Amino acid sequence: MSDTVTQANRDMNSLQPVAQKAAKLFLDECKKRGIDIFVTEYYRSQARQDYLYEQGRTRPGKIVTWTHSSNHTAGYAWDIGVNPPHDLYDEQIISKAAQVAKELGIEWGGDWKERDLPHFQVDKNWKAPIKEVGQMKLCEIEIELNGKKKVVHSIYLDGFNYVKLKDLADDKIIVGYNQIPIVKVIQ
Repeated sequence: MSDTVTQANRDMNSLQPVAQKAAKLFLDECKKRGIDIFVTEYYRSQARQDYLYEQGRTRPGKIVTWTHSSNHTAGYAWDIGVNPPHDLYDEQIISKAAQVAKELGIEWGGDWKERDLPHFQVDKNWKAPIKEVGQMKLCEIEIELNGKKKVVHSIYLDGFNYVKLKDLADDKIIVGYNQIPIVKVIQ
């Protein structure tokens, strides 16, 4: 049996781009809040999904999945564990991570009828949530630049979206400005 079937994939780049973005945002936010988790698996092949399904049924071991069909095989899901000295699937810590996921619009397997506590997923239409800071909203917007779609960070304020000039640069447009000192610097 090949390693790709028996070993978990821990490469975030194996996810679909939207899921990579969601997983990174999720992990970064958990780290900021001191939630000590790590990813146990990202994408998995259908062969690995079938192999895991057989565990506890036709192969020895504890049942780890109840389905042959998983968003892991499409590259939209990841599983987490909790770092030692806690139990690998410490429900209290995973629930804290789940709260972060919910704030980010990420689905948690712990909310399902057949609970899957370490499982998190997004669909292909997932977008990072807009953060409000006072009257400002921080978000990502999609713009068209020279006929190409591009996602840029934006601040929405007073009915306008503001973006960084450097985000508008591409191979045909050079964007810049002259820095003119407003205050004289005295040394």
